[in-house]
Amino acid sequence: MDSVCKLPTVDEVAGLMGLPPATAGKLLGMVPSRMDTILASLRAGLDAEDWEAVARDAHAAKGVCSNLRLQPMVDIVHAIEQNAKQQRLASESQGLCNQLERFTEELRRMLSGGSQA
Repeated sequence: MDSVCKLPTVDEVAGLMGLPPATAGKLLGMVPSRMDTILASLRAGLDAEDWEAVARDAHAAKGVCSNLRLQPMVDIVHAIEQNAKQQRLASESQGLCNQLERFTEELRRMLSGGSQA
């Protein structure tokens, strides 16, 4: 999934949201630390097979990513949420968490002035 999909740039997010690039950059800048927290909680929930917690955390992540038009990340957390609601596929969801972590790191690099991977 992540080898084909790319995150939008700050300017693209600004255009999609109708915001100045500086404002979009500030909002995007809050995402990596929030996603780190959510990812840790998702992984703990998956390890414990606490499907309710996984669904709740995935839904929270979906909101964060959706609000900022980070569609590749939205797609991943939606899949995790669906797996949790069906109480299945913890190993697949762990793999999806790995993809989400890669996108989070890509966003972190992009915001620090590095290029998108």
